[in-house]
Amino acid sequence: MSITVIIRSMGRPTLQRALLSVQAQGMAGVQPLVVDAKGRGLGRAQAAQAGLDEVQTRWALFLDDDDELLPGHLSKLAAALRAHPQAMAAYTGVEQLREGDEQVLTRWDRAFEPWELLAANALPIHAVLFDVIRIREAGVRFDTAFDTFEDWDFWLQVQCAGPMVHVPGVSARYWVAPAAAGGSQSDAQNAQHGDDRYAAIWRKWWVAAPQEWWHQMWRAARDEPVLRQQWQQAEMARLLSEDARAQAEDARRQAEEALAQAEAARTQSEAARELTAAALQQADQAFRRAQMDLRSLVALDNARQTELAHVQEQLSGMHQRLIEEQAHHRISMAQRDEARIAEQGARWHLQAVLDSRTWRITAPLRWLGRQARRVWRLRTADARRHLWWRLRHRSYPRPSLLSAVLPDPYQRWLACRDGNGPQDRQQALEALAQAERASASSPSPASEHAASLPLISVLMPVYNPPLDFWDQAIESLRAQWYPHWELCMADDASTDPRVSERLQAWAAREPRIRWVTLAKNGHISAASNAALELAAGEFVALFDQDDLLPPQALWRVVQAITAHPDAGLLYSDEDKVDEAGQRFGPYFKPAFDLDLLRGQNMISHLGVYRRSLLQEVGGFRVGYEGSQDHDLAFRCIERLKPSQIVHIPRVLYHWRVHQHSTASGQAAKPYALDAGVRAVQDHLQRCDVRARVQPHPVIPHHVVVHEEPGSNTNPGSDPAGLHVVVWGGTFSDSQGDPKPADGAGGEGWTARLHEQGLEVHQAVSVADWRAACVQLKAWAAQGRSGAVLLLHGPFLQQGSSDIQGLQTLHAHLSEVGVGAVGWAVRESSGALHDAGWVRLSDGSARPLARGSGWDTHGYFGQLCLAHRVSALNGAAALVRLDALQADRPGLQLKAGWRAVWSPQGQWIGVPAQLLSPLVVGAAINPTLILEAWDAQLGGHDPAFSPHLCAEHADHRMAPLDETQPAAHGGADAGLARARMDRAV
Repeated sequence: MSITVIIRSMGRPTLQRALLSVQAQGMAGVQPLVVDAKGRGLGRAQAAQAGLDEVQTRWALFLDDDDELLPGHLSKLAAALRAHPQAMAAYTGVEQLREGDEQVLTRWDRAFEPWELLAANALPIHAVLFDVIRIREAGVRFDTAFDTFEDWDFWLQVQCAGPMVHVPGVSARYWVAPAAAGGSQSDAQNAQHGDDRYAAIWRKWWVAAPQEWWHQMWRAARDEPVLRQQWQQAEMARLLSEDARAQAEDARRQAEEALAQAEAARTQSEAARELTAAALQQADQAFRRAQMDLRSLVALDNARQTELAHVQEQLSGMHQRLIEEQAHHRISMAQRDEARIAEQGARWHLQAVLDSRTWRITAPLRWLGRQARRVWRLRTADARRHLWWRLRHRSYPRPSLLSAVLPDPYQRWLACRDGNGPQDRQQALEALAQAERASASSPSPASEHAASLPLISVLMPVYNPPLDFWDQAIESLRAQWYPHWELCMADDASTDPRVSERLQAWAAREPRIRWVTLAKNGHISAASNAALELAAGEFVALFDQDDLLPPQALWRVVQAITAHPDAGLLYSDEDKVDEAGQRFGPYFKPAFDLDLLRGQNMISHLGVYRRSLLQEVGGFRVGYEGSQDHDLAFRCIERLKPSQIVHIPRVLYHWRVHQHSTASGQAAKPYALDAGVRAVQDHLQRCDVRARVQPHPVIPHHVVVHEEPGSNTNPGSDPAGLHVVVWGGTFSDSQGDPKPADGAGGEGWTARLHEQGLEVHQAVSVADWRAACVQLKAWAAQGRSGAVLLLHGPFLQQGSSDIQGLQTLHAHLSEVGVGAVGWAVRESSGALHDAGWVRLSDGSARPLARGSGWDTHGYFGQLCLAHRVSALNGAAALVRLDALQADRPGLQLKAGWRAVWSPQGQWIGVPAQLLSPLVVGAAINPTLILEAWDAQLGGHDPAFSPHLCAEHADHRMAPLDETQPAAHGGADAGLARARMDRAV
């Protein structure tokens, strides 16, 4: 119900109060309309009529700028009008108050007959809600001849036009100035019945009022003396009756008081008797207990005498055994000294052999023997496959085939770039000590230095852990360089009794451990929430009961927090560790990638969240066990800006692999994949992305298939469909014969696009990539913002392009922030041309995963998942025209738009000679669609890990400079890359 509140403003300072009272009504559709009567020089009647003429709603109510409405005023009047559709208006009670002391002077709150309105005005102007349409139809208007009783005249007109409904109760205030400011009442209230203002109203309505009203008034005046006498008699009888009732009530009250006193006396007597009996009973019981205690003391004394004799016998036996143990100890010490002497002699003998000339001469023969044994082991199929893997993934040149059996590149990387060496530790401790001193010297704990050393709460849900792995996990936390942490453990009602004992022992040993035991098993989400309730730190890190943290982990996190004070989520690279402690399988992650996160939990380990953010999203959700971390990451990133999600390019987490862990395979926790699918689907629904999620048939990841949102959902999009640009070739029909690209194409390739639900609005064929860019900029100049472009390279004329899946890719492009989507182009042999491109700091680019076959899943499954890239092949891409930079050479997306490579489109059978070269320089062949990023920020592509070789772009380890000192070569570069990730 739309209502307009017309406020006549006379320039008084109480206008703000009137407006706030309208806002406090809490009704949808209430519109205040302020008429500046003073500024426009309007009288009261003119201002009211001017406001009424501007009303657009059906219902309206007047309000002076010095009055106010109480909450619920409009709602109860509107309800009365809905209940009485025949009524012209509804009125309710108003109280008159004096400004300053808020004394109530008068109340108007009664129903009246229409003729009674002739005698005096009983309706303050803001007491009535009326039907504007019916008022206008009846010709009711304010009479400008009245500036004091203009509302009285208006209500008389409304009463003549139709009935008015009374709503009992006071819900509005009529304020008058105090006596010191000019009187206690308004001008209308100061008017006397005999003055000209009343006479003017009656002169008009003596003729205008219905004759029946005057007859009713005369009859009421005639019957008033009789009615008044009857009323006085009834009032006197009522007063006498009330006096009699009061006397009877006093008598009854006196009788009740006497009865209560008697009952109290009886109760006191009964209580005294009961107290006496209880005292006697207590004395008897005390005597009996004293007798029993005496007997117990005698028996206890006898037992203690017997026990003392037994202890004396035990002490004698222990003394004898101690003498024997001392003798055995002296014998053992002598044997140890003999063994030490023998060991020293063996060492001297071994050193003499090693220093001998014969040992040095035979060294080459022994080396050849070791290499021959390694080659002999290659005769098995497993060894040959191992050799082939070594040859493909080595990150530094090998002098011979035998070098393939040497340790893998990751072990060499750990020796040089792990960041946990003594020099790294010394630098961290010095920086930490400097920050501690600065924090101690700061006058306020809320200073910048104090904020740079936050408390990190490490959450660890526990349920029947392998005790040795559990101990190692806690020890890895205690070995952290950064000391300001707390471990919050929640035991999920473990059935192994040793867990509770070990937990209490750890808590007694380490004061930074806080723990709780759940009354019943609630699974990992409930246990994690219980651990979160214990957390007091500003940031929270997730840590499993059987995994390991390197010593630098929390210190690197604090460094990243210092560099990014507004960070809400931080994550790092990770690797795996087997039961013997051997590290392998590193996952060097890119900067935050929303599309990749939907396919796999790229946040995972080590994930660090701001505690207030976790509390805001409600912690872990029960029912998503197995993928509770993935679900939590989605709900957190939905509330963060991309700049608040920070990637730390360091391996800060070791994921334990054993037979019961998820790291050993999805079979360990089969329910986790289903929970992950539901977590991704929920995220897409919250983000209003039309897509379905399905598990990948081979690897434990999720495939997101976007669906067309129906009609154009992008504001300003061109409704005519696709705009196709083919460069370096022409269209062809189903027989392969060339056809001109005139936009019709009904019998050729464009017809097949139409069969997929993708209408082609315009299609052109140009000579080369430069001409394609010119065509795109020409379309942009024509104002085709929002149009979707299909870019196709020269291989289209071969008639081998497969357009299956273009509809899904087109739907992916409709998602907010996606500016370009590319897909897979393969040779007839199945070899992949690229999965996106890696950009180098010099402007050149390298194709990702070039030459991969059908059976290759890529680095951690990325060839099976959509993922963000910094450059796309301009020969197979869908692009939004409004996402392109029009003033740059080639094609470059604007800031804020991302490029995505998707495996859901496959064009097969493309001749190899038509594909772009392996190495593409920006000045040689700029046939790429580039994302906007500044190479000067970090010199490395944010969509590609700095620890991988960008020159080859096949996810092999980057080459190492082994001349640098081990374990600290990239200590400072990591934070620079983290800053670059944040900026992008």
